[in-house]
Amino acid sequence: MKPKTTPKIYRILALAAAVVLAGLYIATLVLAVTGNENTMNMLTASLFASIAVPVFLYVFRMAVRLFRKDGPES
Repeated sequence: MKPKTTPKIYRILALAAAVVLAGLYIATLVLAVTGNENTMNMLTASLFASIAVPVFLYVFRMAVRLFRKDGPES
């Protein structure tokens, strides 16, 4: 029996999501410190992305598992 390993695409997507979220948080912080009028819009985008990005990755991972040739049990 082969040990289960995380596919490379999952790792790449998780890293990309972490970079996107970190970028949004940093941009929000910089805008808040500089007193920009777009701070609240960036905060709203950051909060939305904090929920939407992980949900998207979960749905993508579930879809890959369902449509894989091995079947849903793998």
